[in-house]
Amino acid sequence: MKQYSAILVDDDALNIVLLKRILSEYCINIDVVGEALNFDAAIAEIDSKNPDIIFLDVLLKEGEVFEMIDQLNFRNAQIIFVTSEPKFAFKAFRYNAADFILKPAKTAEVIMSVNKAVKKIELQRYFNGQEDHSDKSDGPIIKDYLAVASVDKIDFVKISDVMFFTADGKYTTIYLSNGKKYFTSKNLGEYERSLDKGQFFRIHHSYIINMDYVVKINKKDGTYCELSNGLSIPIAKRRQEDFNRFIKIKI
Repeated sequence: MKQYSAILVDDDALNIVLLKRILSEYCINIDVVGEALNFDAAIAEIDSKNPDIIFLDVLLKEGEVFEMIDQLNFRNAQIIFVTSEPKFAFKAFRYNAADFILKPAKTAEVIMSVNKAVKKIELQRYFNGQEDHSDKSDGPIIKDYLAVASVDKIDFVKISDVMFFTADGKYTTIYLSNGKKYFTSKNLGEYERSLDKGQFFRIHHSYIINMDYVVKINKKDGTYCELSNGLSIPIAKRRQEDFNRFIKIKI
């Protein structure tokens, strides 16, 4: 049976004990690898262990955890909020929560939430080329679609339709050629590592562009890539030399 690592974060140790008991008895595919009672401990545990799932109380003694989430450096961890405050449900799902459980946590709800989180993890792994292929090389996997998870669904976006990615703090906005855009909790660096290096280039700390949509390079008042929709995106000075080499290789 495939195992998924989890970290439990709550400022009440009894709640952690209760949740841990439910997981050990009814969710045998979950391996609890860490626990934390406060912000600092949670950040340290998550950064060091990079769990698949985080069970997170909305309110710790230091305050709401949303600011703490913005500081975290984790990749595809699914967050299951466990709290006694139903008023935070909407805000929690804006942070792309896998689920939201009210205390005291009931066994059936925990099982359902774990199943939701596991499904999202497996979908993300599959469409981001992270599934287990023991007979394949460790080279990059070229994919046709991105899986973009939101509150209540997962959209499959055709990569060839993506014009550019832009950073929004620790999050990313994906802009398509048809004018649509998607907001995702993955940071720009994660996309940079998984995209086809022959098609996409990170021209700026905040931008990755699809070279198929570049129609012109402007060098007036700086250096910019002009896309087919007329938008100009700056090329960072420290990336210009690499970009020039990239263009020569592509040509």
